[in-house]
Amino acid sequence: MPRASKPKDIYRHSDKAIKHLKRAIPAMYQNFSHKLAGWDELNLIRVKEDVDQLFAEMDRVVRNEYVKIAREAKKDVDGDPVGINLIWLGLMLSAFSPVTNYQYPAEWRRKRDRTVESLMSSVGNPQLGRTLLRRSMTITLRQITQFCDIITDDARKTAYEQAGVKKVRWVTQQDAKVCSVCRSRSNHIYDLASVPPKHPNCRCYLIPV
Repeated sequence: MPRASKPKDIYRHSDKAIKHLKRAIPAMYQNFSHKLAGWDELNLIRVKEDVDQLFAEMDRVVRNEYVKIAREAKKDVDGDPVGINLIWLGLMLSAFSPVTNYQYPAEWRRKRDRTVESLMSSVGNPQLGRTLLRRSMTITLRQITQFCDIITDDARKTAYEQAGVKKVRWVTQQDAKVCSVCRSRSNHIYDLASVPPKHPNCRCYLIPV
């Protein structure tokens, strides 16, 4: 039988990862900013190559962090992280997310390509480049941190599916941040396969019935 969890404990692994990523990702952008002065209009392909490398390195760091979150979240439910790996993560991220209304890899590529386009327009103007780079960091970090909670939910759902859970109860965090929609769903029982989608940054969670 899946284990019970206290409301405030559900997303503690996510919170830990977010704290780490909010240091790691800005540091990667900061290191990258030193490349701005070395670009010139005669070699714009270098901008794309450098940005592609930055996003590839960030993706590797982020995915490894997501796997750590998922393994710990699943262990909270059934004590066993079996099945949680980069392959599992890839499948979760490739699926359309009803929380964000996009597919993670497609949105990641879009942000990467937009960063390339904007930085190409700043070649020769490092000050503008740094401004555009900060903007890229802000929107990219928003996607990264938002999916920390989504991965937690996916890992818990995987544990329920492996345990044969069919029905779950919607539980809110029971604090002032709970919205009216989530409050209306509180204690409602759903089929595990047809739970309504959460809104962005929602920390309601499901427990087996």
